[in-house]
Amino acid sequence: MASSWQGLASELSNLFQGSNLRSHTVQKFRSRHGPDGNGHGPDPIPYKFGRFVERFERRTPPGASAQEVLPDAHKARFLIDAGLRRWHPASIDNMENVIKHSLTRDNPMGQPDPKEIIFDVITDYAATLASADIYDVSTGPPSDTNRLSDTNPTTLNGVSKFHITIKCPP
Repeated sequence: MASSWQGLASELSNLFQGSNLRSHTVQKFRSRHGPDGNGHGPDPIPYKFGRFVERFERRTPPGASAQEVLPDAHKARFLIDAGLRRWHPASIDNMENVIKHSLTRDNPMGQPDPKEIIFDVITDYAATLASADIYDVSTGPPSDTNRLSDTNPTTLNGVSKFHITIKCPP
């Protein structure tokens, strides 16, 4: 599972880095999942990680024509791997909370102000289900001391930059 996610981690990191790309990501996210990510607005589909990635397009550099992050040949496998039966439920919920928090956040003037998120994928040979560790990397690299166990809004508001390590079974 991990090997098929390596390229995806790089693509996801690209979506959340650089203010122009984050701005584009916010626009696409809010048009699909509403301003709060819960499905309110023109597209009543609440945000879920698998559908978000499956339907997302990249624009590198900004202004270039859109290309899907996942080619058609990989979509079915990805959706199976991203399903709840393959993840620790609390872990995927935490990852979804961080992504939704970043993409629905506004600055004091009401303008979108998404937070940077870096993704990486590692193989956990002891795992039977995928999981994700969330880190506050506002002041330093990921470590046990800055791992977030709680993704409630109060905790997330205090973080300016996230790192998500997705741990996959072999």
